[in-house]
Amino acid sequence: MSRHIKAGNQLPDLLLIRSRLIPASEHRYATRGDWWWQGDTLEIRISREEQRQNPLYPFLLLVHEMVEALLCRLSGITTEEVDALDMNYGGDGEPGDDPRAPYRWEHATAELVERVLAKRLSVNWQDYLKGGGDENLD
Repeated sequence: MSRHIKAGNQLPDLLLIRSRLIPASEHRYATRGDWWWQGDTLEIRISREEQRQNPLYPFLLLVHEMVEALLCRLSGITTEEVDALDMNYGGDGEPGDDPRAPYRWEHATAELVERVLAKRLSVNWQDYLKGGGDENLD
């Protein structure tokens, strides 16, 4: 077992994942993608504007958010811990890359999966990072 995954942490028996494309202005904070747990339901929101750039961008963001959220759950990292940094982040780049991020490993792992998919789908990574104009992926 990974040193990040805590023994005893499990996914719910009935795991529901609900994803929606929404206008960027409706996010809880300035971001391209966001997730939170409501009980055993994983809520994911992706900026609708992303598909104007490339129809694959929302798919890549969805995979990133889903992998990150599931790994956080297995690692014992709560939505509140992630939100505490994400919603108040004032640094450069993405909050999940910050050394203070409690979910840094989970974010990096999600980005690795995201990069592999982008490469396989012939999505230019630098263009993808520009996306809908917001640098933050979390």
